Amino acid sequence: MNIAREAESIINGPRKQSYGPVEESFRRHAFVWTGILLPKLKEPITPEEVILMMIGLKVMREANARHRDNRVDIIGHNLLLDKLIEQHGLKHNLTAHRAGKKTLPRKRVHR
Repeated sequence: MNIAREAESIINGPRKQSYGPVEESFRRHAFVWTGILLPKLKEPITPEEVILMMIGLKVMREANARHRDNRVDIIGHNLLLDKLIEQHGLKHNLTAHRAGKKTLPRKRVHR
């Protein structure tokens, strides 16, 4: 099976069953990461940003040592990001996001 089909079967099968809906799963990640980084943040981390950081992690690992799993996960995370963007009609652009254009709703950071 090619890696694109493998990634798609994982995110629509075992991943979905284990972790639940995409938005809920990455919103929970964002909540925890925001909590950990709260003293350094000006605003909360979004689910979109979590996925981008996960992709970055896998790219870094792949650059260090080639493993099929990294490449499958990179594709899978991109598919999940696309699904999240499509669900919300978002134009993913962190610069646009920072300028206040439409992205996933952010939860307020309480200090």
